[in-house]
Amino acid sequence: MLKRWQFVWLAVAAVMFCVTVPLYARYHPLPIALWAYFLTRLPIVLLLIYWGLRRRTLTTWIFVSILLGIMLGHDLPALAVSLRVLSQIFLRLIRTIIAPLIFATLVVGIAGHSNLKQVGRLALKSLIYFEIVTTLALAIGLVAINISKAGEGVRLAAPAAETLTAPPESAGEMILRAFPENTAKAIAEGQVLQIVVFSVLFGIGLALVREERRRPLLAPLAPEPGRSLLLAALRALSRLPDANEYPRGKPVRQAARGLAAVGCTRSPLAPDSAAE
Repeated sequence: MLKRWQFVWLAVAAVMFCVTVPLYARYHPLPIALWAYFLTRLPIVLLLIYWGLRRRTLTTWIFVSILLGIMLGHDLPALAVSLRVLSQIFLRLIRTIIAPLIFATLVVGIAGHSNLKQVGRLALKSLIYFEIVTTLALAIGLVAINISKAGEGVRLAAPAAETLTAPPESAGEMILRAFPENTAKAIAEGQVLQIVVFSVLFGIGLALVREERRRPLLAPLAPEPGRSLLLAALRALSRLPDANEYPRGKPVRQAARGLAAVGCTRSPLAPDSAAE
């Protein structure tokens, strides 16, 4: 039995399909007749979306997106090319969270353990696991591409010849490049190795601090279970000084309280919420 919100999403998908396909058929040919396309493709699209709404897991939606993307690229190639901006937006959003995710994960993972020897053993095991899994992934990719022959026969225009004028780096310069001269600059430029090095050093330094002084620094990076880093930041904003002392901070406090109350099961500032 369909729930109301599932029916709404299926109805939205059906309306978008019924509007988009005829408009596309006016300017570009379809692989089959329009009526046959509706009879064959629309049930598949709705079934895939319904499957994703019922399972509601990330893995399921990944498979649904892959299948819908294959169908869109095969049947409506011109529309698929015009929707490339959506993939670029998605990739930019992924790049946006890489630096905070690496920093929070490494710092909490290292500073959360008081025994650095245990952290070292765990890091060694993680490195070995990463190397094994990466090797298996490369082997699977090589076998798949040699069996499927994907891309064979595609002829791309040769890029213009470029002259590389950068001198070769010495070993000392390569090591020096791994250490950031400015953390904000490394994050802005997407220098992942520099972010990792800074996070590891920061986590080790924080692990050497006494527990009572280390806990306040780790609390924003490792919020309570079920709470996100965004909600932790909202709770921090809502604890700004009183509005009588800083009048311009009152709108920020009120907005942060409202957003945090929506995302949290309990209000983070219940005691003094009536003061304003």
